[in-house]
Amino acid sequence: MAKKAKQKIKKQEFDFIDFLNAKYGTKDSDHDGLTDEVERFLGTDPYQADTDGDGVNDADEIRQGRNPLGPGDFRDWFVPHEGNNYHPHALHPKRVMFYAASAVAMKILVVAFVLGLPMTAWLSPDLLKDQANKIIKLTNQVRADKGVNQLTENQALNHAAYAKASDMILQQYFAHVGPDKKTVASWLKFAGYRYKVAGENLAMGFNSPEEVMSAWQKSQTHYANLIDSDFKEIGVGAVSGPYQGEETVFVAQYFGTSVSPLTTLAVEPVKTEAVAAVKASADSRGQIAPAKVQAPAIKSLTKPIALGLAQASLSRAANLDLKIFAPGAKEVWLQTKYAKILAQAGTDKATWQAKLKLEPGENIFSLVAKNDEGQVSSDDYLITADSQPPVLDRDKTKLYLDLPAGSKEAVARAEVYLSADTVKAQLAFGDYRIDLSPTDGVWLGQLVVSDRKSLEPIVPPEITASDAAGNSQIYSLSWQNLTPIKSSQADRYFFLRANPAPGVAKLFGLSDWFYRLVLFGSVMSLSLAVVVEVKKQKPKLIISTSGLIVLLIILLIF
Repeated sequence: MAKKAKQKIKKQEFDFIDFLNAKYGTKDSDHDGLTDEVERFLGTDPYQADTDGDGVNDADEIRQGRNPLGPGDFRDWFVPHEGNNYHPHALHPKRVMFYAASAVAMKILVVAFVLGLPMTAWLSPDLLKDQANKIIKLTNQVRADKGVNQLTENQALNHAAYAKASDMILQQYFAHVGPDKKTVASWLKFAGYRYKVAGENLAMGFNSPEEVMSAWQKSQTHYANLIDSDFKEIGVGAVSGPYQGEETVFVAQYFGTSVSPLTTLAVEPVKTEAVAAVKASADSRGQIAPAKVQAPAIKSLTKPIALGLAQASLSRAANLDLKIFAPGAKEVWLQTKYAKILAQAGTDKATWQAKLKLEPGENIFSLVAKNDEGQVSSDDYLITADSQPPVLDRDKTKLYLDLPAGSKEAVARAEVYLSADTVKAQLAFGDYRIDLSPTDGVWLGQLVVSDRKSLEPIVPPEITASDAAGNSQIYSLSWQNLTPIKSSQADRYFFLRANPAPGVAKLFGLSDWFYRLVLFGSVMSLSLAVVVEVKKQKPKLIISTSGLIVLLIILLIF
C-alpha cells in the first residue's frame, strides 16, 4: 500500500513538470527534458543536462523524486513531509526574502530603464496614431451623447492635422496661427482638402486621450467644434518632440465638410473662434420683448407708447418688432427721417404692431396716432443698433502662463487690448476663469493656480468680450513664454504601461513572465504546504509565502 502511494506521488510530480514545460517552455537547450525557462525557475543549469554531475540528467532525477541540484530528495524543496520537518526548502523565509528582493529589484530596473530615456523615444508613430484614433472615437462618443451626427475619418484631414502638429514642433509655437501666418485654411489647402466649413482644436501635453478630450470639453470654442453638426469629417494628428527644452506631445484635431472638386461655392469662415450668444434685452428671435401692460379705459386720443421700449436703448437685432399702445386711434404709424411705416391694428383695438428695420448706428423715430379728432405724436425714440462684438487687438494682447521651476504653483496673467465698447471681459483656460478689469485702456487680470498639474494637458486660452448691447465674441489666443508642464515619472510610467511601444512591450513582457512563473511556483508550493499535514505547518512559512504572493500580484498589476 505504501508503495502504491509513493507511485501516486511520483505521478503527480511528473504531471507538474509536464505542465510547467507546456505552460512556460519555449526551448530545451541541453535536451534533458526540461525547458530552459523551467530550469531557471528550479535553479538547474539550462545548458547542462546533468547539473549536479551525478550521472543522471535533471529531468530523470525529478521524475525519480531526486534533487537535481545535489544530495537530497527533490520533494524536500517543494513538498512538506516528515523528512524536511514539514518545511519545504524552497519556502524557507530567507529564500522567500531573496525571491521578493529579486522581484522588486527587477521592477526597479524595468522602471529605471523605461524612465531613463525621454518619453518621446518610446512614442513610436504607430503608438501616436493609435492614440489619435482613440481621440476620434471619444469625439464621436461625445457627439452621440448630444445626439449629433457621427464624424467619418478623412485621410486628408489626418494629413493636415499631422502637418500642423509637426509645424508647431519645428517652429516652436503653440497657436492657431503660426509665425509665418499660416492658418487652418493654409494646412487644409496643403492637404488638398476643399471644404465648405472647417474647424481646428489644439492641445499640448499628453497623458491620455481621455485627458485631452476632457480639456477640450472645458473650453467653449473647442467644445463647440466637438459638437458642431455642420461638420461631417474628422482627422487627428499627434507628434512628439522637444518644446522649450521639454519633451512633449502636440495634438491637432481638424473638422470639416468637404465638397466635390466640381463644386463651386463661397467658402464659409473657419470655426477657430466661436461667437457666444449672451442674453440681452432681446428674446430668442432678437426682438425686443414687450412688457405686459393692461390697457386703461381711455376715451380721448393720447400719445402712443412703444411697450417695453425705453426712449433711448441699445439693440443687437437687425429688425425691431414693436407693440404700440394707442387706444382710440384709427391709424398708427412710425415716422422716421426717410419713411412712414404703417402699423397693423391688434385684436383688442388698443394695441398696434409694426416692424422697423434698423440701420447700424443711431435710429430715430416717433410714433403717430390719428383718429377723427386729429393726431398726436410721441416723443422721439433713439435706438442704437449694434450687432458687432468688441474687437481684440491681437498684436498687443499678451497672455502669460508662468510655471516657476521647483514650484507646484502656476501664475496666469492677462494684458488684453479691446475696443472701447467693451463692458465685460473674461479669460478662460481649463477649469479656471479670470474676470478682467479695465485699467488705462487695457484689461488686466491675474490668478495663482495652486496645482499646476490641473492645467495638463494645455489648450489655447480664450478671451470672452461683451459690449452693452449684448454682443459677445470668444477669441482663441496663445500663451506667451509657455513651457510644457513636465509629466510626473508616475504618469509617464503608467502611460507606457498602458500603451507600450514594441520595445517597452518586450521589456514588460519579460518581467511579467518572471513574476508569473515565481507566482505560480509560490502558489503551488504554499497550497501543498497547507493541504499536506496541515497541523504540522509553520505559521512563519505560510505568512512569508503569502506576503510574497501578494507582492508578486502587486508587481504584476503595476
